[in-house]
Amino acid sequence: MTAQPPLSFLRLYARGQFAPQRHRVGTAPEAVVLLARHVKPAEAKGSDKDAIAKFIGALDADSFVERQKAAKDLAALGRMAEEPLKTALAGKPSAEARQAIEDLLDKLRDKGGPPLELVRPLRAVEVLEDLGTSEARKVLEVLARGQAEAPLTVAARDALGRLDRAVEP
Repeated sequence: MTAQPPLSFLRLYARGQFAPQRHRVGTAPEAVVLLARHVKPAEAKGSDKDAIAKFIGALDADSFVERQKAAKDLAALGRMAEEPLKTALAGKPSAEARQAIEDLLDKLRDKGGPPLELVRPLRAVEVLEDLGTSEARKVLEVLARGQAEAPLTVAARDALGRLDRAVEP
């Protein structure tokens, strides 16, 4: 089997068509460079509670674009936004905001996993962990310094922990 270009490798992996294999060492450096370029640490946007409150407030904005962006930002926070969304729902929001909040909560309940906005970055963490090279570890360290409770940051920290345990005697 010949080594595939890194982008093709990552596309197939992202579609779940096969798990990465350690013997694909020829693609590792290129894959790490590609992932480092496209996957950035979760940014801290003020305090988490303030940012979530701002996003929830924006669900009732006049601008459709602003409402969509707020919903996307809340979805990217995943479970971190669940309790504040439930609290906002209990506070009798407008019909539009209520619908958006219910949709977000349904997505969290139904899927139980990360929202689509996080799937690719989380899969990138899996690829980096599987590669296990020093370059991949450096990218994981950068991702682990993101917003403290963001799912991507937690996944990167967990991956580093597993890598550390794997090399300990």
